[in-house]
Amino acid sequence: MISDYRGYTSRLRELLVSIVDSGLRDHHTDLLRVLDGQAAAELRDLVELPVRRARGAFFTTGKLRAMVLSSFDHSGTGVYFDPACGAGDLLVEAAMRMPVFDSYLSTVEYWGERLMGCDVEPVFVETAKLRLLLAAAYRSGQPPPQEIPEDVFPWVVVGDGLAQERLAKRSSHIVLNPPFGYMKAPDNIPWAGGRISEAAFFLARVIEYSPPGVSIAAVLPDVLRSGSRYGKWRSMVESMVEVTKIEIHGVFDESTDIDVFVLHGTKSDPATGAVPWVPEHEDTSVGNYFDVHVGAVVPHRDPETGPRHPYIWPRRLPLAGSFDPRGEWRRFSGTTFDPPFVAIRRTSRPGEKRRAGGVLVVGDWPVAVENHLLVAIPKDGSASSCLALIDTLADKRTRDWIDSQIRTRHLTVSVTRGIPWLGDNADG
Repeated sequence: MISDYRGYTSRLRELLVSIVDSGLRDHHTDLLRVLDGQAAAELRDLVELPVRRARGAFFTTGKLRAMVLSSFDHSGTGVYFDPACGAGDLLVEAAMRMPVFDSYLSTVEYWGERLMGCDVEPVFVETAKLRLLLAAAYRSGQPPPQEIPEDVFPWVVVGDGLAQERLAKRSSHIVLNPPFGYMKAPDNIPWAGGRISEAAFFLARVIEYSPPGVSIAAVLPDVLRSGSRYGKWRSMVESMVEVTKIEIHGVFDESTDIDVFVLHGTKSDPATGAVPWVPEHEDTSVGNYFDVHVGAVVPHRDPETGPRHPYIWPRRLPLAGSFDPRGEWRRFSGTTFDPPFVAIRRTSRPGEKRRAGGVLVVGDWPVAVENHLLVAIPKDGSASSCLALIDTLADKRTRDWIDSQIRTRHLTVSVTRGIPWLGDNADG
């Protein structure tokens, strides 16, 4: 349960009292841990993964939170709002860039008017406030007084981030690491239906209620940047936000295996122009020479009826070379593919050496292909073109290009078509 996190919150309160009583001298290392990484580590230790996933509770640490704040002007006059603040990581990062004053309470009072956040979990809000109090001690070099006012950080509150127009209107900068789960799309959103990313819905709502001129930086799952089904969502964002920078980060952190990026922009009404979500395609690409399709066989769903065909799936294929699929047959009445063609595994991880490894499929029979494979059919019908594509796919430049385009686990048809064609220049 999320309430199990109170054990960590209690330890933070004890640390604050200890600093009040004995000063900062013996607590420098403790404070450094509190200000980065510890809150997330304690969450993993105290709250089980299914609960964290259900609540979308994954805290922002290290380089990622610095990346979120990197595009803002930190002159000291900014007002920061985090509508899903959790234990306050992004607010703490903002505080580390704000001015400090002659007295501890002056610093806390100044920060308190410029740091705003909300979360539905009271224990997270309490933790965020304690971490900000400890950050003020670390930054100012002064211990807190014996009596700390109860109303410090009055704008860090318990509440639903989807309904915080009042706080958004006070802000100049909105920072956000939204929930990363999935939800059923409400009937009234035009950009998606069915099961959608909570992060997509959360950011859309925050943009909607934010005032023009506010700067926005958000940590988002990479599928929103590169997934074909979120094309309408990206268009919706661009209609309201001047997207100034898209930064690919990679995996969220060492304990959370999901690739993310950071969106930077400014709410504008209307918005004009934007940086591309993914790098632009080259003029000459795989799509100039190949038609690319997803394999048509859906295992365990499609009935085994119709003509018999040789049948291929990822584990049946060799890692490289050519392959004659005779020997495994399946009845299938859907779309099949005539060799020669290149079978490309769809599922891979960013950074893998064989991100889009291809195998030349040969033979005289139409082949049934599982939907975890892509099929690249040469427009000239030649095996030599297939071999040139395999060399292109094996080239490190192609792997790097794919990683810049899409960091989800499944390659898409559009990305594969857009791979720059290396031809005779490939390192095969």
